[in-house]
Amino acid sequence: MEVSASLQSSCQLDQQRAAAIFAAAANIVARLILSSILLIFSTPTLAQTTSSTSSTESNVNFAEKKLQSSGDRALAEIRALSNDIQQLKTQVVVLNKDLRNMEEQLLYPSSTKYTVFVSIASGHFFDLEGIKFKLDGEFVASHIYSEKQRNALVRGGVHRLYITNLSEGKHTATVFFTGIGSNQRDYKRAVSLDFDKGKTSEYLEIAISDDGANQEPIFELKQR
Repeated sequence: MEVSASLQSSCQLDQQRAAAIFAAAANIVARLILSSILLIFSTPTLAQTTSSTSSTESNVNFAEKKLQSSGDRALAEIRALSNDIQQLKTQVVVLNKDLRNMEEQLLYPSSTKYTVFVSIASGHFFDLEGIKFKLDGEFVASHIYSEKQRNALVRGGVHRLYITNLSEGKHTATVFFTGIGSNQRDYKRAVSLDFDKGKTSEYLEIAISDDGANQEPIFELKQR
């Protein structure tokens, strides 16, 4: 009940934030429309005023200054609106991230949440191209890696391949690797692990490293 109450409170706060962002967006749109109208109508009026033969030179100069001032104010308002829009975009990104986190908490309670990560150490003898993940005899996840993603993994990043609710007890994980070996030929390997999911077990790491002595990759499944 404590977790549920916490999520409910967070949901209410996010609803309030969303309403505030919507109101701010509506205000920005209204200001932008008014500023655009002011900017559009200031220029033709100035042309009409300067071309009028019945106006005196002093009146024309006064009209020019007045219209120029209106145009400057409109441009300044548009620049300010641009800054407000950027701030609003940042707020939307943060809100979207919080909503995703809340959704994950609702879908995957901490007591059953189980996450599968992929990591690469060194990677001199194997270029990872794809992974297929089987849990308890069923294919549940797969991924094709781009060069950019491979480089990120080699630099120490991790990839969250799969997240699920997993009950306590015995399970079997099997991972199928495809890629390019050190001899620039296609390389395929499958690795399995029988493990017990306990109360504190939350992660399974799919680790790829190098065996320098034999000059070949090592594939391991490690429960954390």
